[in-house]
Amino acid sequence: MEKKRLLLKWMCGLTIGIGSLTGGCLNAFADEVSDSLADVGFLYGDYLYKTKQHPQGTLPITYPMREVNNYQVIDKSVSQVGSTEYGEGQTLFVDDDVFDNKTGTDQTFKTIQFEKKFEETSTSSTTHSVGVGLEESVKFDFFVGEGSTKFTVDYDFSKTDSITTGKEEKFILPSQSINVPANKKYEVICILETKKAKANVQFNIDVLGNAKYVYDNNSPYTPKYESGATMVKALNEKNPTPSVSWLGEEWEKWEYHDGKARYKNGSGTVSAEYGTRMVLVINDITDNKTKGSKEIARIPVTPIKKQM
Repeated sequence: MEKKRLLLKWMCGLTIGIGSLTGGCLNAFADEVSDSLADVGFLYGDYLYKTKQHPQGTLPITYPMREVNNYQVIDKSVSQVGSTEYGEGQTLFVDDDVFDNKTGTDQTFKTIQFEKKFEETSTSSTTHSVGVGLEESVKFDFFVGEGSTKFTVDYDFSKTDSITTGKEEKFILPSQSINVPANKKYEVICILETKKAKANVQFNIDVLGNAKYVYDNNSPYTPKYESGATMVKALNEKNPTPSVSWLGEEWEKWEYHDGKARYKNGSGTVSAEYGTRMVLVINDITDNKTKGSKEIARIPVTPIKKQM
């Protein structure tokens, strides 16, 4: 027990000494990402000591001694997490046409050309910012309707907000042929159907950088650093239980990606409402005054879409 007390006292003194050697290890980290990478270094050293894989002649660092060097953001991106959820949107009236066949034989009539303007919208929402100062916004392409429609949205990694943009589209349905039986009167109503789509996204920051994880047990007690990519890859594969429970498994916010450490703790959503198809609703209104109208068919048609 006495040996443990002496060792603890010696390590506390050593922490102060090394702090003065490095210009103060209790430094203010630049942002959430580099701070998390420093945590990973501390946890990586803890893992090596618990599994007796630490370098010979070294001692573990204490939490205040965390530090990163050669830290650099290489790339920023947004990726979708999980599948896209779809729901019904609005049903919009476009126009109607009436055909009265007063002859004794079936007749084929041509409808008017149906047209409808509709503003399609997309919204990018940040629910958890990455907390890093990045001036440029990051673009993300959201594909919906089996990839037939694309919305490009912007995300700001440094703050929590929502951005909605719209683009006006014209949906055109050329003249259609409608068969009307003898002595019948038909009404053709055209409607435009819309859909809503929503998905979750995560923010990715690929970094290069090293984190302190041990130091030499010889004066001048030189700290040792390991690359973030190496540490993240090892910890994600082993997923150890950290000795410092309050810090948690910080490495789960990271993944190994193409030789770099990828931070993926930022999150958000993307949503859109867009036009899908036109539907021709055909009603028999021959006896409209006495019996009312009777729906006899619904014909879905893919319209021509033109951006305004």
